[in-house]
Amino acid sequence: MAKIQILNPWEAQKIAAGEVVERPASVVKELIENAIDAGAAHINLEITNGGKSKIAIHDDGHGMSEEDALLCVQNHATSKITSVAELPQIQTFGFRGEALASIAAASKLTIITKEEAAPHATRLVFEAGNCIEHEAVAHQTGTSIVVEEIFFNIPARRKFLKKDETEWRAIHQLVSALALAHPHISFNLSHNERQVFHTQISSNQEQRFCQVLGMELHQHLVHLEHESKYAHLRGITTRAPKTRYDKNQIFVFVNRRWVKNYKLAQALIKGYDNILLPQQYPLAALFVTVPEECVDINVHPRKEEVQFLHPLGVERCIEEGTRNALEAEIKAVLQATAPFARTDDLHQAPTKIKPYAPYQVPLNLIDTITAHTVPQSFYTGEQSHDPVETIMARAYASQPGTTPLPVANAQPDLLQESTSPEQRSTISYGYTILGQLHLTYIVVQTHEGLLMIDQHAAHERILFEQFRERMHNAESIELVFPQLVRLTAAEYAALLPHLEDFKKRGIDLEPFGETTMRISALPATMKNANLQAFIEEIAQKLVAESIEILENQSSKLYEHMHATMACKAAVKAGDQLSTIEMSALVEHVLKTQHSTTCPHGRPTTWRLTLQEIERIFQRNL
Repeated sequence: MAKIQILNPWEAQKIAAGEVVERPASVVKELIENAIDAGAAHINLEITNGGKSKIAIHDDGHGMSEEDALLCVQNHATSKITSVAELPQIQTFGFRGEALASIAAASKLTIITKEEAAPHATRLVFEAGNCIEHEAVAHQTGTSIVVEEIFFNIPARRKFLKKDETEWRAIHQLVSALALAHPHISFNLSHNERQVFHTQISSNQEQRFCQVLGMELHQHLVHLEHESKYAHLRGITTRAPKTRYDKNQIFVFVNRRWVKNYKLAQALIKGYDNILLPQQYPLAALFVTVPEECVDINVHPRKEEVQFLHPLGVERCIEEGTRNALEAEIKAVLQATAPFARTDDLHQAPTKIKPYAPYQVPLNLIDTITAHTVPQSFYTGEQSHDPVETIMARAYASQPGTTPLPVANAQPDLLQESTSPEQRSTISYGYTILGQLHLTYIVVQTHEGLLMIDQHAAHERILFEQFRERMHNAESIELVFPQLVRLTAAEYAALLPHLEDFKKRGIDLEPFGETTMRISALPATMKNANLQAFIEEIAQKLVAESIEILENQSSKLYEHMHATMACKAAVKAGDQLSTIEMSALVEHVLKTQHSTTCPHGRPTTWRLTLQEIERIFQRNL
């Protein structure tokens, strides 16, 4: 007797149903995509007990004829394609003809559908794949489908369904994704007879983004638009203050299809490099378009995964597009400043405040800023006159072992001689330095209102970007008296393979005994940093993470090294800055990438708009 037997069609269908219908969210996905393919403008979803008890969907699409309604639950019955050759050009979401057949085989299914020209609707009821009711009923144009007791006839699958709340979260995320992708469709979603969200038809992607993910986001959105030879990126993401502790609100769409692709989401996060705090993620909707012949959407029956012909090119497009948009956003925010020109009642009122004009800082003034630094004889080579490096130098002037001395060619009276008091704190971008708050924050008046800058965090970002730019051509100064750094045996051993990497950063580090390193040269911006603490921190990082420095794996160490160098060298909270030093810092903030956050992700700036100030004081504009 033969041991191999052919399963009857219904048993085979129940087993195969699990490939398409994995959980209630899988059912919802297939039904919504069918409604979209049917041209629906309004889709209403009613979910009960996480979809395990009931899923009901109603749409106003073009509906089906009685003949098509009977065929739609047959396996591989589809109106989308007639041959596999049509797959590369497929424009619909469904095409396999498996969804309704799988749903019917694993649940109690009711279909009511009507075409516009049909005299009546058709109602069909299926149980475990068998049609038990077939009748003509009254119904508006469109289709209503009710799925009840999913996997009631497959106990082995039903017992692996998650808790109601878990299944509901999966459905909610799915509907959110599809609503984001189709702003021209109105979605209404309810759970256990409670409305969760309702979206109005809109041609505005930003409005739909806020409808789905929260109206409070509308002031924190960044628009993405980027194109490469591999892909075109369009989308919306959030600025650094609006983040989450998970990646669940990063939605990626490829040729209008929502896909689950870790690498594409990670490419977005890489675009935020050194902007977000660790373990924080933006909210985003990314719409990636690639040529149809360069992507395979037929990887899995659920069509949640895709394969690219040039995956790295697509990832790079997302990363570059995100980084460019964030940089442009930062520049737009900080440079959207100009002298006030309002003529409303706020500025018509009598005032003793003198008007001011934009003032261009003379180039020679930047070169002659008063500064304090360590004795000139301690170093060889030329000293830097970069104003931000000058700020850094004076921040460390009070460290043990150094004596504050003025720079030899400083001209402290130049500013007073060439500018009036009103002009003194106003520079080329049309803002005014108001002062320093608690020796920690720089307070700036802008055209839009008030801007506060964390002097340490901002300077840290500036130095970090400078270190990165000079990564392969770092200028260094030689120390007349090299400094010794004592380490543990483990730290010493961890540093040994990476001495060349330090040298590329401008730090001449070499062994000097069994557990001691000698520093004989370092970047000018680090000349007053705590070198013992800096080298220890890098070494401890190497020991803790066992970072391997290979050509394609070195960025992690470099980024940490640059961040640590910047942190040690930056001006600190509590350091008093002159007006010119504050102006120089603000000027560099305007020119620096990602300047709204420090390398560790902390914000560097905080804005209060004039409208918000007027609202606080209840001014009637």
